[in-house]
Amino acid sequence: MEMEERADCRQYNLATKQLAYLVGGDTGTRSEKDLRADVEETATELDLRLQYLFEDISTFYAEGYLDEDTWEDGWEQLTDINRGDDLYNPPVAIRGAMPDEVEYIKPAIHFGHICRLLYSAQAPEFDGEQIAFGFLLGLTGGWLKDDLATDPSIQKLVEGLPESDLQTEYFNMPSGNTFQDLQNLLGDVEESMKKVAVTGDVEDQLRERLEESNLTLTPPLFEYARDEFEDLGLPGVPAVIDKVLTKIESNPDLQTAEALAKHLKQDIAVLLEAGWRTEDAIESFWAIYTTYTDDTSEKIEVPADLLEEVSASKQHVKKFVNDLSWREPPWDDRPVIEDGQFEIKPTQYGLLIGQLLTAEQEDSDYTIPSDEKIASACHASVLDQADDGQQELVEAVFSEIGLTE
Repeated sequence: MEMEERADCRQYNLATKQLAYLVGGDTGTRSEKDLRADVEETATELDLRLQYLFEDISTFYAEGYLDEDTWEDGWEQLTDINRGDDLYNPPVAIRGAMPDEVEYIKPAIHFGHICRLLYSAQAPEFDGEQIAFGFLLGLTGGWLKDDLATDPSIQKLVEGLPESDLQTEYFNMPSGNTFQDLQNLLGDVEESMKKVAVTGDVEDQLRERLEESNLTLTPPLFEYARDEFEDLGLPGVPAVIDKVLTKIESNPDLQTAEALAKHLKQDIAVLLEAGWRTEDAIESFWAIYTTYTDDTSEKIEVPADLLEEVSASKQHVKKFVNDLSWREPPWDDRPVIEDGQFEIKPTQYGLLIGQLLTAEQEDSDYTIPSDEKIASACHASVLDQADDGQQELVEAVFSEIGLTE
């Protein structure tokens, strides 16, 4: 330590008006330009502020000024530091830890947090395992002068030896397994901080906000909202829940899924009502769908191939095939049948509708799926909650009916 360098007793902390400038407070008559220059100078001399702090703490410790005799309320003061900066938002409690345990680790949390900020801002890369190793190296000691001086087992052995002979020159780096253990430990800590149990009250708030949103409340959507909230690791206050819902509502995949669900609800109803004279178009569609999806059935090449499967006449069947493949709205935009050169089969959109419909073939009683069932199928496919085949089908439908490029 060079004591002459501290002759001016310069204060390296932010002055009142510098702090006010940074947090949007009252800066009085000071110009923004001057305050910015002062703040930049204070920030770029942070190394000296830290160096002097390290040296001061070490000197205080060595000379006994940190003992209870001198600093009687020191521990209470250290564990009662209340920071006002925006980036520090500690948990109200740590599940599984007693209050006195949380109090004990509070100073260490401050050190770790500040170290994270410095490394994140200045280091070439953020390496949590290396940083944790540095912490442990400083924490374990054994190579520090004060450890030698206070260890009674070796105190007499080192008495009278020059300091240069007592300095440790080399360390052996831990094995790769040690760093892997550190990585696993840091991962467990990070995961435990992110995963916040969603209480019944928070679930009710999430469900209520989803019902008020422009999205259809479905089990896949609610599960997704729960996961988004848990991953934030923030308390379930209305402002946080609003942020989660804003993020979900702006999800482009969910918006596309909602658009598809809207088409499906309308088009399935139209399909079940479509007909000519006494015959229903749904019967022909269902025969085409079930034949195509049955590996044991021969493919349908012409409308006449359907006559054994439906009660309609050949003329009716031909009309229905034309209507559902291109001629009548909404099938001119979103056909459910493809009348190809060698086969009549469902389009991708038709396959999805066929999956959503259920039917009792003996009495041709077709059941319209509920709005929730339709929206759930669409949501699950874009939220990675459906099997690969279903996801591929929905993606193909998006492209086929022009919802995506």
